[in-house]
Amino acid sequence: MCNGSVLVLVPIVALLFSCKFTQVICAVDFCTDDNTLNYESHLQTDQPISRQEFGIGRHMKRLQCCAKNYQSILWFKEGKPYPWKEETSNFIIDAKSNNQSIKVQSLSREDGGIYSCVIISADSQRVTHQISLKVFDSGYSGMPMHTFIEPRNLAVHTGSGLRLYCEAFVGKIDLPDAQNKINWFKVGVNDTFSSMSNNSQWQLDKIVKDDGLTLGLYLVTDNVKDTDLGEYVCSVSNAADQITQVRTKLIDTDSGRLVVYLAICVSFVVLGAVIYLFCRKYVYDIRACMRQYTTFEKYDDNKDYDVFILYEMQEVQFVSDVLIPALNNVHDYALSSQLLRNDVAIDMECRTRIAASRCLLLVLPSPRHNQDREQFSQNLLTASNLHNKVICLIVQENDTDEKLYQAELTKFAKRLTFVQVSAKKEDWSRLWHFLRLHLSTNKKIFSTINSKRYSTVNDKNAASVYML
Repeated sequence: MCNGSVLVLVPIVALLFSCKFTQVICAVDFCTDDNTLNYESHLQTDQPISRQEFGIGRHMKRLQCCAKNYQSILWFKEGKPYPWKEETSNFIIDAKSNNQSIKVQSLSREDGGIYSCVIISADSQRVTHQISLKVFDSGYSGMPMHTFIEPRNLAVHTGSGLRLYCEAFVGKIDLPDAQNKINWFKVGVNDTFSSMSNNSQWQLDKIVKDDGLTLGLYLVTDNVKDTDLGEYVCSVSNAADQITQVRTKLIDTDSGRLVVYLAICVSFVVLGAVIYLFCRKYVYDIRACMRQYTTFEKYDDNKDYDVFILYEMQEVQFVSDVLIPALNNVHDYALSSQLLRNDVAIDMECRTRIAASRCLLLVLPSPRHNQDREQFSQNLLTASNLHNKVICLIVQENDTDEKLYQAELTKFAKRLTFVQVSAKKEDWSRLWHFLRLHLSTNKKIFSTINSKRYSTVNDKNAASVYML
């Protein structure tokens, strides 16, 4: 068996023979082992570099920063460059590794901390890696802790080579038959595991580091096939049969791109749906805001009112309790209003106020039978002759049949703007959006300042007048 320390009585040749033919790689050869696929000329890391390392006091420990095509490697501990004083760290550079490794024969608590290796190329390119080292004072018998794992999803090219690596700190238990294990499995149907040691298309290369305290295992192939795609598990167990597992899923590069494209498309669809729902809910607010800042209406038109409200007797409560307070107090419109009496003609004083308004808002109940329909049509005709900008607000009751007055809506569609609203309070929110859009642009359209009210009674048919 090969480990990090070589017995004096064991010949070096026998040690190398054992490492090669039992597929066990000694720790000292970690950075020189040829397990890197597709070497290139640019600066690159040669072997996996751990982000987290563990060690036990008074045991040997080695940190590696394996690289290719580099000119030099600089080592730092928490910002302090090598060499270090004893109170900082007892690690020294392993001269045989060309600065790729630092080692210590007897680890101490002071050696713990954050180490950095800076790989520098001939053209001054730099790659920096950090390694956090935690030191246990006397032994470790807890769960194995992974120090290097592959990504959860790994895109690969079928037909090309692949190298997977898994590494974990397993600690040491002083028992005669104590044994630590590491293996790669492929996940099958119903989450069944198939050992990769039985697959002749793949090679397993085991790494033993730090006197057997850390185990690593390469899974290597020179030709990835479609049948190789899927999920793999690296399982590590210690002498106490405590097991930790990490999973990596191999997906085809084209499939990976497809997944990315689908994810992007789904994101756009979701974003579009959110925008659509937002705009649908706030369409009138958005359009009113755009209209306010893109439309330049002159307010030196000698108009006294923004809106004149003309309404039938059935809608007195809706107009006085709902419509006028909302338009006047919340949206700050200057208002005037008049009760529409079918038996009394609109007098000259009322016509003058209508003419002094920027918009006429006609509020009518929806007709329920033919007699109401005739009066409904007459009121639409009267309003169309009073002002060139008329908005007709039709308050619908539950038993209203819209087909009864559809012909009137079609007849006056070019001359009047219609909006129908339910008598239910929960349906009124869209009404305010609609009115804000179609009424004249107001400089204080978003104002919440309460306007002063002045009530005047002009005649027996006149209602309260609301003005700034």
